[in-house]
Amino acid sequence: MKRPLTLCLGLIVFSPTVHGDELDDTESTLEGFEYQTLTAKLDYLQHKLTEMGFAIKEERNATDEKLAHQKNVSEWILSIMNQQSQTLRHNLSEVTGSISTLNQKMIVQEEPIEEIGQVLNTAY
Repeated sequence: MKRPLTLCLGLIVFSPTVHGDELDDTESTLEGFEYQTLTAKLDYLQHKLTEMGFAIKEERNATDEKLAHQKNVSEWILSIMNQQSQTLRHNLSEVTGSISTLNQKMIVQEEPIEEIGQVLNTAY
């Protein structure tokens, strides 16, 4: 880009004195050059925007894939937690039943002991 700008400055600095219509030719040349420069810059910016659009699309796709994977992992973990919860409820129910059975056995065994104790107390 420095060369076209240097060339443009060279035309302005070293150009001979111009009269009338020749001035219009120089101005139109500069305008044409400026137009080409602006067009080139706009093309470059359009290219960069297109590249950015593709990059954003790729990132979005990668993010969507990661989110889908994360969703699957979360659902899997939730199902395992639900299974564990059901297992714990079942185990708690069994333990509660066992404790209740043991408690009743102890009560049944204590009744004869209490009766023996009462008999012994009355005998002495």
